Amino acid sequence: MNNYFLWGATGQSMVLYEALSSKGWKLIGIYDRNSSVKNPFSSTPIFYDQEKFFQHLSKYNNLFFAVAIGGAGGKDRIAIHDLLKSKGFNSLFGVHASATVASDAQLGEGSQILINSTVCTRVETGR
Repeated sequence: MNNYFLWGATGQSMVLYEALSSKGWKLIGIYDRNSSVKNPFSSTPIFYDQEKFFQHLSKYNNLFFAVAIGGAGGKDRIAIHDLLKSKGFNSLFGVHASATVASDAQLGEGSQILINSTVCTRVETGR
């Protein structure tokens, strides 16, 4: 079983959780900078303090992550993705069971294909 964490605790995190849990992944923690956001998963700890979150993650080896936030045209997600990669964490991508992805599509690092999405032939996504 692979362990992963989510950066962001709102709607996108719930879709990613569903997609990854169905494939046997285990969520070990969530970070959200907004302390008014409630934990969507009662069995997983949520952190609002970045330093405490990284301390929690230090107990694990070979961790994967997904960035589950909105943001300014993806720039925020890329900055967070790069921060987490620089700390030695592994990026993953999620494909929801209801999504359709062409066999020749190339999904970039950190891509997320959510509910009922279609990724057509010859599509290449970036990080």
